[in-house]
Amino acid sequence: EMDSSVDPNYVLNNGLLMPKIGLGTSQNQSADSIYTAIVDCGYRHLDTASFYKNEEVVGEAIQKVLTETDIKREDLFVVTKVWQHQKEDIRGAFEESLK
Repeated sequence: EMDSSVDPNYVLNNGLLMPKIGLGTSQNQSADSIYTAIVDCGYRHLDTASFYKNEEVVGEAIQKVLTETDIKREDLFVVTKVWQHQKEDIRGAFEESLK
């Protein structure tokens, strides 16, 4: 049994609440399965990485959610990981993830 005193969210520095439990996406996951996890299972925190080569699919799922449901973009938290270890590569990697 889960301890009900544990807060299910992180409080971010801007006051927003981000769910602690997120959907870990994988390389072979379809946009439809991600869409289903968001809409039917209630995930609002999505975890991806450029290494997984699935950021475009995650984006497609998010677009479908925003188009076909009442879920708003500001209700979704998308986190990614930077795989480049050189300081000068980080900004480019970040901008590529945003596409």
